[in-house]
Amino acid sequence: MKLTQEQIQEIEYALNKRGIDYIDLKYELLDHIATDIEQLMTEDKTISFEEAFNQAFYKWKDALRNSSSLLLGLAYSRPKIVVQACVNILKRGSFMLTLYGGAITLVLYLLIKLGLLHFSEFFFNVVGILQFIIGGGLLLLFFHIKSSSYKTSYSFIYNINVAPFSIYYFIFNYNITMIGYPFEGGFLSLISLFVQVEMLLYPLFAYRVFKNHFKLRERKVFVS
Repeated sequence: MKLTQEQIQEIEYALNKRGIDYIDLKYELLDHIATDIEQLMTEDKTISFEEAFNQAFYKWKDALRNSSSLLLGLAYSRPKIVVQACVNILKRGSFMLTLYGGAITLVLYLLIKLGLLHFSEFFFNVVGILQFIIGGGLLLLFFHIKSSSYKTSYSFIYNINVAPFSIYYFIFNYNITMIGYPFEGGFLSLISLFVQVEMLLYPLFAYRVFKNHFKLRERKVFVS
């Protein structure tokens, strides 16, 4: 039995009330729940929409209950399906950043130890300027996302992870604090170098999150 548009809107309203207002997750879940309701009403002609509605939502109660994660921050409590989706985005991004950042850092470290590469004062001044540009760019993308009329799991990630991280481009900036300078006591600080490399790679992850958010702007409800 096919659901009416009014019944579909009732499901959507219920999802919104439960905090599923991220369009990439809401419409996917709406499709699943609507399909479950249709199947229940097809198998049992005597069951009402309200009864099927309650049974379908009960089936998804675990995915809809509030949860949190250390990776996102315990202060952020959202439905479990939202938390899991956002954690997966961050895990994939963190893995790739660590993999490529670690490899680049080791190569630079070896080149410096072998005397094949030297960092000058001018080089770090240029890096500092580049970090100002990156930090400002990340903030501009943040305001662009905030101006959009919809929410996605990617906008949530940008708001709680990328936007706050942009402040580090000013804190760990050699032109301001010298904290970012990867030498301590005359020798290369491997950890500090890794931080600098990660900060230069991080915009790739941030832009991907930004781009994926706007890819979903034309997302439509589909009910099978």
